[in-house]
Amino acid sequence: MDTKTDTPDEKSLYAQMKALSTKLEFLDITEGYVKDEMANLKREMVSFKITFSFLYYENHQIQHLYSLIWSVSDIFSSLIIPPFKLKLNCIALN
Repeated sequence: MDTKTDTPDEKSLYAQMKALSTKLEFLDITEGYVKDEMANLKREMVSFKITFSFLYYENHQIQHLYSLIWSVSDIFSSLIIPPFKLKLNCIALN
């Protein structure tokens, strides 16, 4: 721009345009970083969901195994003769 023919209004408009142009460039760069970060967060979320679902499944299987062990334990404890009944049987045999 020729500074001899520029009016004060044109100078302030040009300065304002340059400032806005700089802000736009900054926002474009920031937008790129934000998009990259969003993609990284989406990957982390998918990884977390896979890990969480595996841990949930594993925990569910462990709980099922514990309930199975307790059931078997209850069955065996009901089959084993309690000690006081064993003493009565021994006394009756004498």
